[in-house]
Amino acid sequence: MEIDQQTLKTVEGIVEHKKKVGRALRQLAGELEKRAEHHDDSKLMFPELLWLVEMDRDNEKIPYGTKEYLERRDKYKEFFNHHYQFNSHHPEHHQNGVKDMDLVDLVELVVDWCSYSKGLSVNEALDLVDKQAKRFDFGEEMSDVFKNTLINYFSWLSKTDWDKQA
Repeated sequence: MEIDQQTLKTVEGIVEHKKKVGRALRQLAGELEKRAEHHDDSKLMFPELLWLVEMDRDNEKIPYGTKEYLERRDKYKEFFNHHYQFNSHHPEHHQNGVKDMDLVDLVELVVDWCSYSKGLSVNEALDLVDKQAKRFDFGEEMSDVFKNTLINYFSWLSKTDWDKQA
């Protein structure tokens, strides 16, 4: 193939597009790095830390999304309301729930769900997504995106490896 001006122009367009996409992806990756560094910082500050100490004295860690978890959430609603107010990765932070969230919030959310329980297998994580889909009324498509993310990026983890990676 002869390299003419049109070929060079096409290649330059492709290279420029790659650079543009790369810049945008690095910007998102940078935001995910910030989220990783500052996830749940509010739990380490007053008043959330005091409420968490009280909750830990009250009972052992309860499986996320269970009836007991929901009862405990009601009992400590002051903590949960405060926590949601300062953490955008929770649907409760937003007026319209998941509909007002962005992709970075959603990534942090699904990782948060799956990191809450010690020793969560990928199959248990997939079941958790189904439960949360009902709780937060997000559709099958979003549920599938969460599940695909778990399968594609975390399916190689065993129960013990999941905890080691955190």
